[in-house]
This record gives sequence, C-alpha cells and structure tokens, in this order.
Amino acid sequence: MLAEAGVQGGEVVRYFVNGRQVMEYSDLQLARSEPWSPTIARTHGFIAVQAESHPTEFRRIEVLDLGTHDLGS
Repeated sequence: MLAEAGVQGGEVVRYFVNGRQVMEYSDLQLARSEPWSPTIARTHGFIAVQAESHPTEFRRIEVLDLGTHDLGS
C-alpha cells in the first residue's frame, strides 16, 4: 500500500492511498485559542506518523518539497 499526503501550507491537505484521493480538508486552524497556540491559520509545523489500532511498521518515509506545485486539484 502506498499512502501519500499533499499539503499546501495552511490552505489544503489531500490524502491519497494507492494513487486515489481518499480525503481532503482546507483552511487549517487550531480548534481552540491558547496563549501558546492562537486560533490562526497554520502555514508551517510538524509531521507526525502514527497508527491508531495496532502496532505498525513503516518501511520508507519520504518528504518531498513540491514548492508551489498544485497537488491534484
């Protein structure tokens, strides 16, 4: 299985599994306001990889900077 995520700053995130888009969301913001994390659009941050239901091994993880390329819209 090949899983991919295309992220365009705080604008849009698209998830693909084996080349087929399975999820999309936009206008990324934090859900609540905290002194250390105001509710503002997110344009940078961290990448986290996790498994929810059972132990999972990831064979290869690659991060590719696409610059300003369009992510399949």
